[in-house]
Amino acid sequence: MKKSILFLLIFVGIGVLPNLLRIHLPGELGDLQYMESIAYSALLMIFWLAVCKKLWVAMATALVFISWWVVEVYLRLQFRTGVNASFVGMVRETNPSEILSFVTTYGVTLVLPWLLSVVVFAWLVVFSYKKKWEWSHRSRAWVLLGFSLLGGALYWTFAQQEPDDLAAAPDEFSVRPMSFWVEKWADIYPTNAIFALWKDREYRKLMHALKGRLNNHQFEIKKSASIDPDLVVLIIGESSRRDRWSLFGYSRLTTPNLEKRPNIYLFKDMVTVSTATRTSVPEMITQHPIQRPDGVISKAPEPSIVSIFKQAGYKTYWLSNQSSSGFYDSPIALYASEADQRYFPNPSSFASRGSLDEVLLPAFDNIIKQSGKRFLVIHTMGSHFNYAYRYPTAFERFKPALHPDRIFLTTDPSQKKEANNAYDNSILYTDYFLDQIFQRMESLSGKSVALFLSDHGEDIFEPGCVSTGVTRTSRYSYEIPAFMWANSPYLRSSPDYIAWIKSLENRRLMTQDVYPMILKAAGIDVVGQEYPLFDNRVERMVYGQNRWVDFDKELEKDACVIGRR
Repeated sequence: MKKSILFLLIFVGIGVLPNLLRIHLPGELGDLQYMESIAYSALLMIFWLAVCKKLWVAMATALVFISWWVVEVYLRLQFRTGVNASFVGMVRETNPSEILSFVTTYGVTLVLPWLLSVVVFAWLVVFSYKKKWEWSHRSRAWVLLGFSLLGGALYWTFAQQEPDDLAAAPDEFSVRPMSFWVEKWADIYPTNAIFALWKDREYRKLMHALKGRLNNHQFEIKKSASIDPDLVVLIIGESSRRDRWSLFGYSRLTTPNLEKRPNIYLFKDMVTVSTATRTSVPEMITQHPIQRPDGVISKAPEPSIVSIFKQAGYKTYWLSNQSSSGFYDSPIALYASEADQRYFPNPSSFASRGSLDEVLLPAFDNIIKQSGKRFLVIHTMGSHFNYAYRYPTAFERFKPALHPDRIFLTTDPSQKKEANNAYDNSILYTDYFLDQIFQRMESLSGKSVALFLSDHGEDIFEPGCVSTGVTRTSRYSYEIPAFMWANSPYLRSSPDYIAWIKSLENRRLMTQDVYPMILKAAGIDVVGQEYPLFDNRVERMVYGQNRWVDFDKELEKDACVIGRR
């Protein structure tokens, strides 16, 4: 009897352990969520044992979720997140050579423990089978009844809290949300993997349907034989504000590498059309995105510059340290799917630690070694909150800074100094990452050109503004860093383009202007398209506080809240 209880505890403990490693948010709500995940997982394991009756049957069926148990523990320890839709998307986008590289890299820390856990659990199955342990006591019936009643009561309780419009899709990229009660299980091991697979499948179905609206579009293009670079790179940063780059005049030295680098041409007055990544990035890469920042759906959407470069004879790539699906990611992943090859190595979403941007460098190295003309989009995690997750400890130059293992709430003013220091450290790391890209491009004999800009900026307890924490309402959330860099062969072959780029240094630019900039850098002209950049721009319309406003006029009225009514 004692041995069977011990095996029961092992069975329950296996299910509970990953949930002990989940992020424990501060405060009463954080305590409640943490204890709920532990209690729910323990009850689920006990309930499953009661359903199976025989201990060996329960353990044998549990081998299914034990197959990813070590992965779950590893993700929670390393990235502070469990198996989720981002991880499923990463695995789905991974090719055989990348899987081999993963196994080689993590063989000791992940693959061997996984094999060991499966062997040990298989032995437990055989041992309990031979002992013929089973739950024959009447308490089994009480557990089945009690769990069913408790589950029904909780489902009804959560259902009363749901708004009537829960099932309504707020925009084109929404998947119907699950009920509040079901959502409770979406971050609890082992049920989280089921929901991760479901969410990834739903978003893939959604993107497949939306992509069908773009597939039949063909551009009429003309190419300039004089420019015609071999390598064109568009680098999209994340949450980076211009005033925190020493390259643009910040008092702290946050961009030491870029300041030493020649052939950089700054755009000193570029603003983003939207402070949300999911709507700002599509505005950069296509003239007619499926959905505008205000939610208006285009009647005639167009593919992105990825398809234009493909038509122009370039092999296209999309390297992203963000996710391949999800409410915040699908609007961008839709356009990434146009590329010949895609690389999404981050097993986490923006909400967790995730991988550092340098994880993209090996893939970049492989691409630039190839022959032929190549176009790349590199989408980084940049300075996305939590800033302490975005750089290694070697880049913690500005102290005291946020600690990656401590929870920081965006509304907590007590760590304002630490948050700002961590943010500057993330810019320092971005400087390193970009310099690594340019070093590699500089060594190429062919003509290479790159353009960098951020999707939006960030407010971090702005002095002089009534700010409740980390938000995106002030001028600093709209004013972004942007510049172009080219290697020597490109500069020698494209003097007219470089002269034009220099003329834009102090022009009032917007993120949509990147579209003609990057096409013109490759000597590509799309017949019939007109670009506001080439006209005398009268106003810069941005989306702020749920309405379209002229950024420059708003700046004169209130720099703290663009779009204040």
